[in-house]
Amino acid sequence: LSPGPSDPILPELVNHLDRLIELLEEGNSQIITSVTILLQRLSTQHSAKYRIKQNAPLLRRLISEYSCTNSLIVLNCKAVLMNVDCGRQIPGHSTSVGNDMP
Repeated sequence: LSPGPSDPILPELVNHLDRLIELLEEGNSQIITSVTILLQRLSTQHSAKYRIKQNAPLLRRLISEYSCTNSLIVLNCKAVLMNVDCGRQIPGHSTSVGNDMP
């Protein structure tokens, strides 16, 4: 499987995003590591960005939970957050993609 924009598995994974998020909440660190790798690839997909962004608090919690024990999870979560958070989040504006100019 070569990763890339035409990765055929990604649209399929978008359908299972809710389950992936559940795994983040209940999984062990090995599962969480795998899921965050998948999320990192999914977070480049337009169809998945919003739903991943809704789970940003969970990703931030994982970053603090694993900051001392699992740098891979931390790096993956940070990468995901960077991918879905184009610019600052303005409360009430879910369509603020890249409009972070004053």
